[in-house]
Amino acid sequence: MSIAMLRRRTLLAATAAGTLSPSLGRAQAAPDLSGLPSLGALARSQGLTFGAAVQGQLLETDPDYHRAFETEAAIVVPEWEAKWSALQPQEGRFDTAPLDSILRWAQSRARPVRGHALIWHNDLPDWTRAALGEGRDRALAVMAAHFDRVLSHARGQIRDWDVVNEPVANPPGSDVPQAGPGELRDTPWLRALGPNYIDIAFRMARERDPTLRLTLNEYGIEEDTPDATEKRRRLLALLRSSWRGARRWMRWASRRTCRWSAPSARRPSPPSWPSCGRWAWPC
Repeated sequence: MSIAMLRRRTLLAATAAGTLSPSLGRAQAAPDLSGLPSLGALARSQGLTFGAAVQGQLLETDPDYHRAFETEAAIVVPEWEAKWSALQPQEGRFDTAPLDSILRWAQSRARPVRGHALIWHNDLPDWTRAALGEGRDRALAVMAAHFDRVLSHARGQIRDWDVVNEPVANPPGSDVPQAGPGELRDTPWLRALGPNYIDIAFRMARERDPTLRLTLNEYGIEEDTPDATEKRRRLLALLRSSWRGARRWMRWASRRTCRWSAPSARRPSPPSWPSCGRWAWPC
């Protein structure tokens, strides 16, 4: 058995530590992982970067949780702390303290941080939803103000942002299918700005930081099922449409195994469209 497989199986077994053993009726001891390379090191040996979404509060209060990230993760993604409702719960009142806690932890360990997510249909405070319902100009102003504050605040440490998260509608057969014929998810942003809201968001981010790595994040496209195939087609159609207009502002990332990187202002033109199943997320 390879070291990578052994490490993975051992780590999965470790997640069961503290549960009752069916045969012994007592808590199982956590296996000793000290003699094995970390998942981060194993990924790095294959030219990949391994990491995970992190919750700042657990990082501070749960020793086992802290130890797992300390040992295994070579990159971290704030699970909630960089989302809209966490950063701007009231209009004009920004609270970066939870995010800053993660940034300090990562900086002290030389771990990169990916930002997640600037534009999403969930985790929007009531005031933001109301503002988006007031028309296009109001929506543009709200987006611009949020980008101004957040991107400038995190510029020194977050160099990779999920600018738009989950914009593609789930087709029939998905876990949560969207009713209606549209290929884009019906969101407050779509209703306020139309399908061009994705382009607008990436352009705003690029204007504020020409060297930032910009990502469109999506899920449910990896499996060999009819609904995943259709969602993958929708995503690629969205990206191809953007490229035909010479709007080179993003890369895309799937939750699990698919990624394509587009150039920043300093990067060359991209290769041809990739097939799925080769890349690790996040990297």
